Amino acid sequence: MEEKNPLNDDNDYGDTIASATMPDDNITRKDLDIIEGADEIAGNFGDASSRLFSDESGEDEEDWSYLKRLVNSREFQWGILFTVLLGAVVTGVQTDRELRGNTALKVIDGLILTVFIVEAILRMGAEWPTPQKYFEDGWNVFDFSIVILGIVEEIVNAATSDSLGGGANFVVVLRLARLFRLFKMLRSVRQLQLLATTMLKSMPSVGYMMIPVLLVFYIFGVLGCYLFQNHDGRFFGNLGRSLTTLIQVVTLDDWTLVLYTEWFGCAKYYRPIDKEVYGCDETYKGHGGAVSLYFIMFILIGTFCVINLFIGIVVGKFGESMDEVKELNEELDKSDGPPKEHSTEAQQHQQIKQILKSIERKVDMNKRRTNILKQSLDHRSQRS
Repeated sequence: MEEKNPLNDDNDYGDTIASATMPDDNITRKDLDIIEGADEIAGNFGDASSRLFSDESGEDEEDWSYLKRLVNSREFQWGILFTVLLGAVVTGVQTDRELRGNTALKVIDGLILTVFIVEAILRMGAEWPTPQKYFEDGWNVFDFSIVILGIVEEIVNAATSDSLGGGANFVVVLRLARLFRLFKMLRSVRQLQLLATTMLKSMPSVGYMMIPVLLVFYIFGVLGCYLFQNHDGRFFGNLGRSLTTLIQVVTLDDWTLVLYTEWFGCAKYYRPIDKEVYGCDETYKGHGGAVSLYFIMFILIGTFCVINLFIGIVVGKFGESMDEVKELNEELDKSDGPPKEHSTEAQQHQQIKQILKSIERKVDMNKRRTNILKQSLDHRSQRS
């Protein structure tokens, strides 16, 4: 047979109290003091627990949780993205001097700045009661900097002439800062944000990769000076020109002109002004086809190998970023838990509140019966 819990039935509990606390000759003043002390402790426990699980704190927490869900929602992100694109269009239109002072464009630009300000405020509010956490995210710092620059620009525009003339160079610099708003697209689109993060994380590895690249450039630059300097002052006259020529070759920018100059000589491929500046031996017929080995080796090493290394580094960092994003999403899923309406913790929270309310009612009932006992005992003492 199922055992009945007296905490879940006020009538049973009341009957129990009534039978245990009806006035009789066995109750003394000491017994009443003990009962009153127990009642006080139970009452304090009920008050503290009620405050702990009060609906007001839950509503406040729910309000801030709703704000956090709002700023992380897809609709909010797309709204910010649309605002960023609209700002980019307005900035491009304002490059036309005749439209720069257009009132409608100024109003739209002001509305865009207002949207960014509201976005920053909402994101700070979503971190309540610790809004300083907003600045722990680098993207938030970047967005906040754009907002500050926009506000400063409006203040400066109000104090100076809005035209590019009149010495308002500071205004020009602030107006150029509007272009950084485009980078907010990286924040709104997660795929772009992932790519940007990957590129930034690749910078240290790319820096180390540049060391062997510079060594290759230096070796081929010095070698080019020794091989071609005597007959080609334009492309390999000194180490500086040699390195500049190698940059042209590695980017495949008209690199065949350099190849043919060394292959057939300067007489055919130098311009008249080049012959005057660098000089040219008309009788020199070049090194022949053997020079192609120099350029082919450099292009293979400097172009294809370097590009493949760069792609490998970026792809590797991209994989690491994907793993980090996956782990972060899993942690967020664990911390967020199931929806509130289906949450086991929420159900337990509600059950605890119901139990505490039941305890409060029963403590009040016990206090009233204790007062009755006290009055009866006093009355009996007076008669005796």
